[in-house]
Parts: sequence; structure tokens; C-alpha cells
Amino acid sequence: MTKLLRSTRFFVGGLIALALVAPAMAQGQEAVVTGRVVSDQGQPLAGANVFITELNISVGTNQSGVFTINIPAARVRGQPVVLRARAIGYQPAANPIALNAGSQSVDFNLRKDLTELSAVVVTGVTKATEAIKLPFTVTRVDSSQMPVTGSNPITQLQGKIPGALIVNASGRPGAAPSIVLRGPVSLNATGRTQQPLYLLDGVPLNGGLPDINPEDIEDVEVVKGAAAASLYGARAGAGVINITTKSGRNSPEGIRFSARTEVGGSNIERAFPLATRSALATDPTGQLFCTTEVVGGSPCGRLINWDDEVQRINNSGEDFSLPPQKFYHDFGIGLAPLYPSLTGLYLVTPWPHLRDPVSQAVSPSQYANSNIDMRGKVGNTGVYASISNFVQEGAVKFLPGFTRNSARVNVDQRFSDRISGNINSYYSQSVDHAANFDETSGTAGTWFNLTRAPWISDMLARDNLGRIVVRQNPLDQGTQNFNPLYSTAYNKRADRGTRFVGGASLRFTPLDWLNLEANTGYDRSTAYTLQMRDKGWRVTAASPSTSAGFIQNGGLDNETFTSSLSAAATRTFFNDLNATFTSRYVYSDQTLRADSLSGTDIAIGGLESADAATKNFSISSGTQAIRDMGFFTGLDFEYKDRYIFGGLIRRDGSSLFGAGNRWQTFGRGSAAWILSREPWWPAVDALSLFKLRASLGTTGQRPRFNAQYGTYTLGAGGTFNPANLGNPNLKPEINRELELGGDFEFARRIGFNLSYAKAVIDRQILPVKQPTATGFSSQWINAGVITNKTWEATMNIPILNRESLNWSTRLIYDRTRSILTRLDVPEFVGTITPGPGNTFDIFKFRTGEEIGTIYGQDFVRRCNQLPAPFSADCGGPNSSFRTNDQGFIVWV
Repeated sequence: MTKLLRSTRFFVGGLIALALVAPAMAQGQEAVVTGRVVSDQGQPLAGANVFITELNISVGTNQSGVFTINIPAARVRGQPVVLRARAIGYQPAANPIALNAGSQSVDFNLRKDLTELSAVVVTGVTKATEAIKLPFTVTRVDSSQMPVTGSNPITQLQGKIPGALIVNASGRPGAAPSIVLRGPVSLNATGRTQQPLYLLDGVPLNGGLPDINPEDIEDVEVVKGAAAASLYGARAGAGVINITTKSGRNSPEGIRFSARTEVGGSNIERAFPLATRSALATDPTGQLFCTTEVVGGSPCGRLINWDDEVQRINNSGEDFSLPPQKFYHDFGIGLAPLYPSLTGLYLVTPWPHLRDPVSQAVSPSQYANSNIDMRGKVGNTGVYASISNFVQEGAVKFLPGFTRNSARVNVDQRFSDRISGNINSYYSQSVDHAANFDETSGTAGTWFNLTRAPWISDMLARDNLGRIVVRQNPLDQGTQNFNPLYSTAYNKRADRGTRFVGGASLRFTPLDWLNLEANTGYDRSTAYTLQMRDKGWRVTAASPSTSAGFIQNGGLDNETFTSSLSAAATRTFFNDLNATFTSRYVYSDQTLRADSLSGTDIAIGGLESADAATKNFSISSGTQAIRDMGFFTGLDFEYKDRYIFGGLIRRDGSSLFGAGNRWQTFGRGSAAWILSREPWWPAVDALSLFKLRASLGTTGQRPRFNAQYGTYTLGAGGTFNPANLGNPNLKPEINRELELGGDFEFARRIGFNLSYAKAVIDRQILPVKQPTATGFSSQWINAGVITNKTWEATMNIPILNRESLNWSTRLIYDRTRSILTRLDVPEFVGTITPGPGNTFDIFKFRTGEEIGTIYGQDFVRRCNQLPAPFSADCGGPNSSFRTNDQGFIVWV
């Protein structure tokens, strides 16, 4: 009986306990949200991102577009949240749900983002922001718009970004293009750059872009002016280009491998027209040339066969070519013919042979970029890894070209719902043999000499020893007689480089409205150069020191470490006002080391060692240490999803600024109004987006490393000679830009953007001549203002949108005018140097002048270009001045 009572009490107690615990158990159960993400055509979207912003939870979809989100019981309180889905190339979607215990299903149908206004931008903003909510212009180009990646990350931006001038100054393999955004920002960029700040996954780059594998790129964002780039302070005066590489963060579960090989060809753009006739005198057959030697009273008493003369002067048995015979009517490169001769000379004599020097130097070759990568996600770990081999042979004979081998590993890890991080790493090795192309034994370069050679020249002719002739032109043309293909064939040049770029981030969300983040980055590039003209190097005139050989070794080590700490707080007030407060500290430490040694008179031919040189030693080395520090605070508001406004202040300090001005303040204020989201908007279907925006911001350009210091040159016997007078008050250039514009969408299909920007770049850093009494030749000072005015327009037009075919086109227009509006020093000329030893003063800098205006000489093509006394006697059948068959006005 006692046992029965005990059992009854135990059973009843268990029922009571179960009744009490059951609600608690139900309340403590986790929430599970599942669903599927498909396109508006029913196709599953793999790798789509499904997230709950309020809980900082994000997952990716699998190959079938299915997702599952597990929310811990501790965070389930029946609260309302918004479940959002986003995929690249599609408009995001959102569904409000109540976060209750148990399972629920939510599906998404995403529409194609035809106008690209739903893309998320991370450059120039304090937090990731949809393009439709930007109060300034940030242009984004993703991998789908770069199907053929090419050899360089920047070349694919050409023709896709308004306001961007991209120029390939050299077509040689491994050469990087130059890019200028919305006009020049510096009158004198010697020792620094006119190019924008490059970021790779948020890490500032100080090395060259050819080291980066374009196949790794996910997207590129371009910030063109100070109105948007103020976030980056003193380094962003010329804009910002942020390159984001691929990752496995939002990949579906599992690992996928892919292989891709891109093959193409390298050639020159077009044939280069040269003169096919000359003023030289020939015999009646037109095959032999007259000499200046008079025999029997006739200037053509002795004749020259061009090819025989080339062989004679190149087969002297010495390290130099012999002097050629003088050709009749060959007045030489440095002399002008007398008036009687000039009036009787015409380019009417055809060359006996037309060989085209340029085409002889060209050998169309292939390039190939082979890439193998893996991408995916296992649990909370996402990974992307790749290896690549790139070979670009180039189009010039005897030059092997450029080769790059690279590897990348990007890892993303979610440790918990509140802690996540990532590590990105990239390494490459490259060999550039093509740098030799831009230098031809101290002359003006390969192309310069090729285009100055007569069309009769045989650039590939060989002497009796099988060597390419060093002088293919027996005319009196000075250094232009040097055969550039002799240099490309025998001048040994190899530039070997390595590159490592790495970064790590750690993100912590202690509260639903507070995000903390720490970042660190490291960029190191090394380069080693060997150049050698071996013993027995041939020249066009006797020069024992040159023929004895030359060797040069050089090394470069550029190392940059960056770090930052940031905090962002986001709160909602009155249900409609979202506010974000951001604060960040950044630090940068760059060290550049360089050394070089060279010598002449190589003792043993073929020995690629500096020890082989015996004379004229030159040794140099240097170190530059640059430190930068910055702080910024920003506050952004979004009201009723259609009013956007915000501002930020940044304070930068740099060791490049003068000692008396180590700190500089930058800032930005911006606003946007999406009128089409107003309840009263009358044309929702016809004009589905109408947004106006305005932004005013400032950025800076740092001085060159030695501009603030007094410098000296070391003379004979160790004497010091003053060179540059120091300036402790030197300040950075300041770029103040106002940007106004609008974004429009017609019938939810056609996107149109219009922007006007006016930038005033003050405190131009210029070298100014100093009085002789100071002992210094110049001093860098702030003295001038540039004003850039830019109009930009972009139209995105979708043509076809099918399951298996998407076809769209983008039309862009831009116009930039750059005026020197103030100059605090006397006007001066600017020079260009197309090759060693060739400098031309063709630019003039003076107040009111458009920057880039070229001054020089031109040929007369119209009669009204002649002076008044002669223009009246021009153009008629019997006039003294007439138009020839090439369109030039000539005297007859």
C-alpha cells in the first residue's frame, strides 16, 4: 500500500512538472526558416544570400535555390523581423515574418535588375548601400560585365565608366594602363602619381596592377571625385578604384571546381605609314644612288647599291660600323639645305625596294591565361582558391614578353551569429622581358627608330658572322641609324618580381544595433632587374667604352602595412528614421627600399655578374619611410526610404606633409531625394525612378617624399651641393568637388544617370626656381589652382532577357574641361619625354589656359592659314601655292 501511494504521488508530481515545463520547452525551441529562391523565370538561384539584418544572420542557397536558417532558442521571442533575399544581378526582395518557435517556409521570386540600381556598393560609403540610395556617383562593374578578362584588371573598365580616361601609353606586354578620373588633379606629379587610389579587398595597393590576376575579380567599384571619395582623405584626390575578389561567403553548400583558358593574339593596332619616296638622286634605272663624289664633271659619276653599302659598313671586323659613302642630296639630320637646293628638292624618287621597317619588327604572337579555381562552402566556412598562369608574348621580334604565375586563397568563417571573419591572401611571380622595348641603347626607343628608318631599310639583314646589322641605314641620320632590332635581339633584360597581398578582418556584433570591425592589410612587392650589353656590343661609330660592355643590377622592395578599427551603430527612430553612426581609425606604414649598381668594360663575355665589370662603377641605394594616420566620423540618415542625407569629417596626418602642417581636415555632406517613392508620384509605371542627389566633399593629394626636405647632391671628393630648398610649411593639395545629378528609370527597364561635377584643386605643389643667393636651385611650394568641370551620362538598355540569353547595352558620354584658374608663379612650359634623350617642350601653363593645350608647329592645309601677302596667291590653277595630292599647301 505504501508503495502504491508513493508511485501515485510520483506520477502526479511528474504530470504537474510536465505541465509546468512544457510551455517553457515550447518557448525554448529554436526557430527554423526554410524556403527557395528562384528568378522571375522560375530558375533556381544558387548562391543567393538570404539574411535577417536585425539578427545579423545570413545564409546562402544551394544549387536548387533552397536555404535553411536556424535561429537559436535564446533569440526567439516572437518578434517581427524582415527576411530578405539578394542575388547578384537581381532586385532584392523582403518578407516580414514573426520569429516564432518551430518551422516556417518563405519563398522568394527575384526580378532581374535590368538597371543595376539594386547592386550593393561598399566603396566611398560608411556601410554597404544599395546604388539606388547613394547620394553621389559610384560606378560598379561586376564579373558578368567582364566576360573576357584580358591581361590587366583595369583594361576591362574602358568604355564602361563615364569620366574615366584610360590610356595605354605603351603596348608592350606587362605594361599597365594609366587612368585619370574627371581630369588631372596635379600640374606636376613628378615623384607621385595622377592615378587613383587602388584597393584590393580593402587593402591599399602601392605596387603595379599587372601582378593581379583578373580572373579572381568579382567586381570593381570606381569613385571618381572628391564628393564621393572623402572617406579616404589625403590619398584619394584622384579618386578610388576598389577591386573585390571572389569568395565562398555566399556560395551554396559544397565545393565546385572550374577551369578556364583564355587565348588571344598580340599585334600592333595598324600599319604605320612612312614615306615611300625620297629626294635622293638615282641613276636612270632608279636602282642605284648617286654619291656626292664628282667624277668627270658629273655628280652621278659614282653610284651606290644600298644593300651592298649596308653590308660593307657592317662587315668591318670591328665592334663598330664603318662610315658610309655620302649620298647626293643627303643633307644630314642636323643640317638644313640651302635655299637653292631646297626649292629644287621633292620627294619624288621611289625607293628601289619597299620593305616597311615597322612590319619587319612585328611578329604577331599569342597570349594565354589559364586559371583553375575552386569555390564553395562547408558548414560555416566559405573558401575560394585559384592558381593561374599568364603568358603574353607580345608582337615584337626577339622579345619573350611577360609571364605571371599566381595563387590565391580567400577564406570566410562564421564563428557564431555574432562573430565572423575572413582572410584573403594572394601571391604572384612575374618575369618581364619586354621592358627592353622602351629603351634602345640610350637612344629614343624601338618605335622611334623604326619609324625614322627609310622604307628601303632591311632591319633583319645579317653580317658575315650572322649577326643582325647594327646600322641598317647608311644615310647621315645620327643615332637614328642604330638598328633597334639589334638591341631587342642582343640587349639582355629581365625584370623579375614577386607580389604578396594579404588581408584579414574580424567582425563582432555585441548588440543587434552595434557592429565592431578590425582590419589589417599587407602589400609587399619586390623587383630585381638585370640588364646587360655584353662585351663586343656593336655601335654605329667607334666607342671603345660602349663596345666593352655594360651591366646593371637593381633591386626594389616596397612594403606597406595597414590597419583599422571601426564601430558602426544603427538605430531606428519613430519607425521611419534609420540612423547610422560610424567611427574609424586607420594607420598606414610604408617602407620602400631601392638599390642599384652598374659598371662597364666587362672582363669576361657572357658572365652575368656585377663582378665582371671593371670600370665606371655606379652604386646607389635609398630608403623611404612613410607614415599615415587618420580618423573619421560619419552620420547618415534615411527617412521613409526616400530621403537620404549624411555627412562625415576626416582628420589625416602624414609624414609627407611639411613639419609645420602635419594634419589636414577633410569632409563631406550629401543628400538624395527619391521622388518616385512619394505617395503623390503620378507616373509610377512610365517613370518608375526619379531621384535627385547632391554631394559636396574634399580630398587631398600628398606631396612627393622629398618635397618638404632640403636636399643635396654629392659631388667629387665628397662635397655637398645644394639642390632643393626645404619647405616645412608644405601642405597637401586640396580637391573640393560639388557633384549634382539624378538617376532615372523608365518603364522599370531603361536606366539613365546624369551627373555634373565641378572640382577645384587648390594648393598645387610646384617646383619654383630660387634666387642664386640661396644656393638652392628650386623649392616645392603650394602655388596654383586647377578647375575641372565634368558632365557624365549613362544609359543602360536591356535588349533581351531570356533564361539562356541576356543581352544589354550601355551608352556613356562624358566631357571634362580642365582650366588653370590661378597660378602664383610665373608661367612655365611642360615637357614630354617619348624616349631617352628626347624631350619636347609642348605644353604651356598659364592662367586661363586649358590644361593639355599643345603648342608647336603644323603643316599648312588651307590657304587662309598662310600670311596675308601669300594667301591671295593660293588655291588657283596658276597660283604659287597649291594643294598637293596629300592635302598640304606647297609652293610650286
